Amino acid sequence: MSTTSLTPQASECFDTVIGIGEQFIAVISQENELLRARQYTKIGVLQKEKARLGFAYENQMKFLTANPSLAQTLSPAYKLQLKKLAEKMDQTATENVHLLSSARTVNIRVMEAIRDAAMEQVNSNRGYAAIAKTGSTPARGRENALSVSVDKHF
Repeated sequence: MSTTSLTPQASECFDTVIGIGEQFIAVISQENELLRARQYTKIGVLQKEKARLGFAYENQMKFLTANPSLAQTLSPAYKLQLKKLAEKMDQTATENVHLLSSARTVNIRVMEAIRDAAMEQVNSNRGYAAIAKTGSTPARGRENALSVSVDKHF
């Protein structure tokens, strides 16, 4: 990108924003692919880099906002590149939000199903209404046998 109309400080600043933005898009895109593939356990390794790039991008944008005169020297081509970068970042981040929300919903449903199955198991083995089970098979004709113990100490 030609930076002939930019001061060295402005050129370095905008090049840094573009570089950080492109790296940020790459990391979020990688996370989106893992979410689509339901490889949730592999996402954790990206979080540190995602946070670092997000922090760096935010700091650069704060600097640019505090120094609006830097943007006044941007060429139309540079402005177009920054606009496309912002659109791509927005598109990638929006997709990331949707995929994370879907993954969260699926995980909640799985946890609820596990909880419900565990509660059903606990409740089905309680009280006198439960069917007694023994380790041996009852004698022929005695499928409904009742085990009784008589106390002979009167």
